[in-house]
Amino acid sequence: MPDGRLLLFHRPSHALLARDMQTGAEQTVFDFRAENVDLPEPRYKVAPDGHTVALSAKPHSPAIPENAPTSVIVKVLGGGPSREVVHADPPEYVSFQDWFPDSQAVLFRKFSKGSNGMWPGSLWRVSIHGGDPEPLGLTMDGLRDVRLNPAGTRITFTAGWPINELLVLENSIAR
Repeated sequence: MPDGRLLLFHRPSHALLARDMQTGAEQTVFDFRAENVDLPEPRYKVAPDGHTVALSAKPHSPAIPENAPTSVIVKVLGGGPSREVVHADPPEYVSFQDWFPDSQAVLFRKFSKGSNGMWPGSLWRVSIHGGDPEPLGLTMDGLRDVRLNPAGTRITFTAGWPINELLVLENSIAR
């Protein structure tokens, strides 16, 4: 959590938990089974204001193949069901990347397997309150691991294939 008193962690196919760093007490923040979701990757983060968590998800079912639909969902900490803010059906996929500094929108990656066997990805923004996702104009093979700095003035990401490179863009996408 932004204030450092709670640590968020997950138990695969079970729940997102919060551990109080002083007492060691744990509480369930997001019960994946109750909301019928799985984490296709351990990609989740609490908003800068500390009120909402965003994560990458797919429907929970042992019968659903690996190429199941993916989505980015948000959940207000302390109550209410999760809400899907963006959805993709194969052969497209989406993956939560980071929060915008105002805690009102998330950055996500949209990707699919290209005809050349590469996995080009593009960056998108979507409001947590609804509305259409907006493309941010950055597309690269192997784009992933995207993070915004707290001011929203720099973006770091990994991209490239077969060699991965860590790159930084300044003054590019924050609004």
